[in-house]
Parts: sequence; structure tokens; C-alpha cells
Amino acid sequence: MGYVETTAPTVEPLTPEEVRDVIKYADDAEDKRIRSLIKSVRLLCEHETDCALINRTITWTPSAFCSVMSPVGDSRARSQPMNSVTSIKYYDSTPTLQTVTASDYEVVTSGRIGKIMIADGASWPTGLDVRAEPIEILLVAGYGATSASVPEPLRVAMLDHIKWIFDGGYGEFPPHIMQVYFNHSLGIYR
Repeated sequence: MGYVETTAPTVEPLTPEEVRDVIKYADDAEDKRIRSLIKSVRLLCEHETDCALINRTITWTPSAFCSVMSPVGDSRARSQPMNSVTSIKYYDSTPTLQTVTASDYEVVTSGRIGKIMIADGASWPTGLDVRAEPIEILLVAGYGATSASVPEPLRVAMLDHIKWIFDGGYGEFPPHIMQVYFNHSLGIYR
């Protein structure tokens, strides 16, 4: 089962202005470093929570169809929260790329883990190509398209994380930051 981020987030969950307010640094000259830290801290937060903070498009390539499909289990995926499914395609035995009709499946995005389920009266295609990953699911994952859609506790923890780095990063990493990340994690494998 593979995951490829086909469209990266277009914004970050924090702005340089927000960070400057917290670190009490008013000089725009540090913006390049601040932008780099925002991205680095976002990536760490996403790693710790197993979630995409800002919307991105992911191509998920499972090896088989099953009654309930959920793209979790690979911490590199960042496929939750799942917002939508753009398409489900598969290679049949000829091997020709086919598209599953959208009315044949349901996308459940409520809750912390999105799922794709076969619709009542429908069935997943059979006779798939023998390749290891004959299915291609294009989905959008993330809390939303803007920084405002990221849960506030995560935004605050990321600001505290960046402040800790700017203050020199000395001593033990602030446990309250990791606690916030943990509280917002999927928690499936912890």
C-alpha cells in the first residue's frame, strides 16, 4: 500500500507575523528562518499526530478492495482527516485503467478517521490486474484549506515549539507541547 502526496499544502498553519508576536522579534529580516521553522514544526506536528494539518491531495494505492477502506497505518501518509475522495480507479485484468462509479461507494468523513465503504447493493470490482497496487484512490486530506481550520490547541503548541527553538532549545523539550500533539493524534498505534 503506497501513498504519494500529489499536491502539497499551499499555506502553512502559522504566519510569520504570528510567530514574531510570540517570539517578540519584530524584524522582518528573520522571515526566511521563521518560514523554515514553521514548515519544520508543521512536519513534526504532522508526524506526531499522524494527521495532515492543511489540505493536500494524496494518491493512495491499496493492493485490494475491502468492505471498509481507510488510509491509515502508514505514518508517512498523513491521510487523515480525510475530506473527500476525488476518484477511485483500478487496473482490470486486461490491464486497462477503469474508474469506479461514485454512486458505488460512500465516503464517510465524520469522525477522526475517514472511510470509504461500498454502497448498499453495489460491489467492488473483481478481476484486478496482478500488479502489487492495482487501485488508485485520489483523496483530499487535512483539517481545511486555511490556517484557521487547524485546531487552535495545535496552533498554540506549534507557536510554543517555535518559541522554545528561538529561545535556544535548551533543557528538556516542553512536555505540554508533546501532550497537545499526543491528544490530537489518531492514537491508533499508540
